[in-house]
Amino acid sequence: MEDIVEALREGISIDLMPFSNYLFQKNIPHRIFEDKGCQVLVVSKDTDAQLVKRFYAAWRSGDLEMRENPNVRYRFNLEKLFNLRGQNPVCLSLIFLSCLGFICTYLLSSYEIVSWLTFLPFTFETGGIRYGFFEHQYWRIFSPSFLHFGWLHLVFNCLWLWELGGKIERSFGSLVLLAHFFFIAAISNLAQYLWTGPSLFGGMSGVVYGLLGFCWLESRINPVSSLRLPPVLIWFMLGWLFVCMTGLVEAVGFGAIANSAHVGGLLSGAFLGVVTGFWRRSDPTSQ
Repeated sequence: MEDIVEALREGISIDLMPFSNYLFQKNIPHRIFEDKGCQVLVVSKDTDAQLVKRFYAAWRSGDLEMRENPNVRYRFNLEKLFNLRGQNPVCLSLIFLSCLGFICTYLLSSYEIVSWLTFLPFTFETGGIRYGFFEHQYWRIFSPSFLHFGWLHLVFNCLWLWELGGKIERSFGSLVLLAHFFFIAAISNLAQYLWTGPSLFGGMSGVVYGLLGFCWLESRINPVSSLRLPPVLIWFMLGWLFVCMTGLVEAVGFGAIANSAHVGGLLSGAFLGVVTGFWRRSDPTSQ
């Protein structure tokens, strides 16, 4: 830590470990050390110091419930790593459906199945692809998100979906993540269609960028957010988006990039993040 702010000084007999774990759950970086027979908890910002004092007072008075978080400090635990049943069910389901879509698209090359998942139905004819009509097939607004056209495309999206989607599902619940998926997927797929017209596109990248935008803006507005992300991660993802938009990635042979879906997803997720951030900041009981 570059700047050290003392937030707490307590006797050596008090076990601060449960409280420290709670602070890590809230993504408040801190350090505890012994000084002159006391335990000293320091943080890097004055705002974090005020939060620590408030949380500590609530904890000591019994108003703050401590819950074990398996992801505190990202401890490696084989039992928890493989015992996934019941953890992040929506996130796992989205990953499973993405893998299933990849099998149909890439491994089985089943164009009949793929045609049921694309934004518009299509058939192969002499001279190219002929696109059909939407015809009240409303699942097509969301289903392109489960189509992936390469291993790297699938792995990249699933990893980020597990990281970002899992964080949201643990903090807000499964129904909230599911609602976010439907909203962001619809906006990102519609954005891509409206920008490029009838075309073959797919992937969870638009949703991933939407979840990134949600975590980013919600944590910027809500001072006690549990969705804080390392700044280097945010800038990496935004930098990758910019590089893709320049056409460089497509030029070196990585295939066409659905940039409109990425931007639409990012903006729709950011919108949800702003709304949620202001709501949670104005209502402490929702934390």
